[in-house]
Parts: sequence; structure tokens; C-alpha cells
Amino acid sequence: MRMTDQEIIKQIKKGNRNKPLKQLYKEFPKIKQLILSSGGTEIIAQEIFNDSLIILIEKIEASDFTLTSKLTTFLYGINRFLWKNQLRKQNKTIELEWSDT
Repeated sequence: MRMTDQEIIKQIKKGNRNKPLKQLYKEFPKIKQLILSSGGTEIIAQEIFNDSLIILIEKIEASDFTLTSKLTTFLYGINRFLWKNQLRKQNKTIELEWSDT
């Protein structure tokens, strides 16, 4: 049975993460596809997705957390932010390699 966003949040706040994370992990194929289509690898996609789940849990566990969108939309936003940061770091590394020569 699919949990609502509020049920997922309630379970995570109680410390029951297994069921909510299994449900959220169903979003991974979509996010993986977005990362692969913009030059990432499957390994990077997994790392970014796992990092985004950790950030999501930390946000939910914060006392001032208020969900202002769908939980999956919030999760996508975290993934997008992490992926853009990753790309920025890669570009800086590439620029540094070229500027040394």
C-alpha cells in the first residue's frame, strides 16, 4: 500500500525509515535517467540520490520542517541541486587542468 506524503513524514519523524525509504526509492529510475541524460553515470546518480535521501530525512526531522510541495517534488529539487553542484565542481576541475598548461 502506498503511503501519503504525510504518512511518510510521520514515519520518518518516529524513526521508522524502512517503508518510507522503499517508497521514495521508487523515484530513483526517473532521477537516474535525468542524470544520465545530462552526462552523469549510474554510480554518480546512485550517490546523488542516496545523498538526497539523507538530506530529505534531516530536513524532515528538523522541528521547523513544513512541506510546501509534494514530497517527490521536494526530493527532485534536492537531487537537482546536488547534481548541479556536482557539475559545477567538475567544470572547475576541468578549468584548473587547462589553466595549468
